[in-house]
Amino acid sequence: MAFLACAVNVKAGGTFTSTVNGVSMTFRILDTDPLGGVFVYTALIGDGTNPCISVSYNGSLDLPFNVYNSSDGKTYTIRGINNNAFKGCQGLSGVTFSKYMYIIGDNAFMGCSSIETITIPTNDPDLYNNITTIGESAFRNCSGLRIIDLGSTVKSIGSSAFSGCYYIQKVHIANIKAWCDIDFGNESANPARDLESTVDENFYNLYVAGQKLVNLSIPNTVTSIKDYAFVHNRNLKSVIIPSSVTSIGKYAFYKCKLLETVRGAANVTDVGVNAFIDSRWYNDLDDGLVYIGNCLYMYKGKMPAHKKIIVKDGTKSIGYDAFKDCVGLEVLALPSSVEKIGYLALDGCEYLTDFYCQIVDPDPLDYSIVFPSRENVILHVPEASESAYRQLSFWLRFKNIVPIIEYDLYVMGKKVNEVNADDIQGDGKMSFDPTNGNVLYLNGASISVDEEQVTGITSMMSGQELVVVVNGDNTVESKQWEGFRARGDVHFKGNGTLRLKGYAWGFSSGSGVSKVTLSDGVHLICEGGERADANGGFCGFYNERRHTWATTLEINGSGTMLESKGIADGNGSVHDIKSLKGTVTSPNGAVFNTTKHAVCDANGNIIKGSWVIIKGESGITTGIENSQRNSVKGQRDEWYDLSGRKLNGMPNAKGVYIHNGKTVIR
Repeated sequence: MAFLACAVNVKAGGTFTSTVNGVSMTFRILDTDPLGGVFVYTALIGDGTNPCISVSYNGSLDLPFNVYNSSDGKTYTIRGINNNAFKGCQGLSGVTFSKYMYIIGDNAFMGCSSIETITIPTNDPDLYNNITTIGESAFRNCSGLRIIDLGSTVKSIGSSAFSGCYYIQKVHIANIKAWCDIDFGNESANPARDLESTVDENFYNLYVAGQKLVNLSIPNTVTSIKDYAFVHNRNLKSVIIPSSVTSIGKYAFYKCKLLETVRGAANVTDVGVNAFIDSRWYNDLDDGLVYIGNCLYMYKGKMPAHKKIIVKDGTKSIGYDAFKDCVGLEVLALPSSVEKIGYLALDGCEYLTDFYCQIVDPDPLDYSIVFPSRENVILHVPEASESAYRQLSFWLRFKNIVPIIEYDLYVMGKKVNEVNADDIQGDGKMSFDPTNGNVLYLNGASISVDEEQVTGITSMMSGQELVVVVNGDNTVESKQWEGFRARGDVHFKGNGTLRLKGYAWGFSSGSGVSKVTLSDGVHLICEGGERADANGGFCGFYNERRHTWATTLEINGSGTMLESKGIADGNGSVHDIKSLKGTVTSPNGAVFNTTKHAVCDANGNIIKGSWVIIKGESGITTGIENSQRNSVKGQRDEWYDLSGRKLNGMPNAKGVYIHNGKTVIR
């Protein structure tokens, strides 16, 4: 009665024998109804140890739904088939399951080699007659079994339930959800697995609602694909996994030889061991990291020596034995999003030296993880979380615990640190070198952020200059805020193009910015977006309280160019600039207006809604130092003609002048 005690919380009473349809059968009385007292007197077919009929019986059986016990004068409702009930009855050619049954016990039909068809009925659930559980080895060595109909109510099939059933041709299920709801005890609990013992296409076919399963589309009512669900499926070619699915069980698609397409799985956070191994889809993947949804499933292939792995942002789990025996792994970095690290994930990684764990709170982390030599590994953690790690014994076994170095640079709201600096976005197109002058390299990068008040790039390096080396065609966009925000000086250089686009400003500088420089032929394109009350292409800094402007814009060198545009009712295309070095070439007649500190048209109106182009090949510096401050605005305001003669205030006549040491056209 071991199976019964495990499957249902009931006690078994005595046994009795009764003749059913001319066949003498043994029954085991149950003390209570296993499903909550619906029936007063209940029993199982068989005593739990011995066959309930003569093993020499030949023919089929219609199993009863109730049986009269002459010993006590009571009629018992049959609730299922006990363990070993028909074990070894080789002449039993078929069986009809009766209503009110819900369970088929361990070894119930083991060795019934003459049974060809099994049909699990699906009945009205209000009648309490749906079989939900098939026990371990229930149909083991039923070598004659050809067709199985599981209906829609089976929820559990025990280990080896169909082991030794070598000639199954068709397995029918009512729908995919019913199939995905089944807990298979092991591979041989799944009757539709291909045993690879035959190439005959007539064997091991799974039929869903009468159609052979070839292209699988999981319904969005399914949240989990269970262990062994489609193991060794011989016909499956494609699978679409909806966003409702969060987990894929072990061996779920193992050895699906024809499975070449796997789509969807956007919200999968857990993938079991060997879930896709030896499927065509997996075999065709390039060596390297394999992600399925939000799970880093595993590293495929042989890892090269001295390897550094940075797991991408948003990853929720690391798969079981994901890096098993990856002896080349030296550095591993996990993002803060990881919630689970699979068992044996790092087993055999003997040369791991540095483990960067950016998880802020380590306490709820499921770290069923194996480090072969934890005492040789340095653990790098967020500075604010260092004490939390030191309070857990698991992490104290590392060689040392040190804080992760962070930099005052943000990309899409994420702070750049020593983990991601050499490949910020994970695509090899953006990197940061803090050791050689704070240099941000852009090589064909394209980023876009759609979060409120999150910029594309933010430099908080107040008092320091950020050098941005631009190569190729690059785009940085924020759909909710600024494309590029600076709180320290910025120098754009290189021979590439950088497009900065923001909902507010394309580029904006703060109080810590004294100069923005463009040189070496770089092409900077700044465009403000839809926010009318604070919009501009290129925006310097203006302190309203002090009535001062802080940012000098300097464009140097032939081929260097700034293009900038703000919407018509915004702040302007280029505005709030203390001074400008460069030549305004477009629109026609536009100049830098030193009174309005913006690029204006010939009438002194700040240009809005049009592209302003400023080039660097003809900038002129006079060398005359500013010495006089405007008493109203609180800034220098000195004018000279080209002969160097100082003028009394801003000239009225049009021409070329020197204003605060810069050449301007009025």
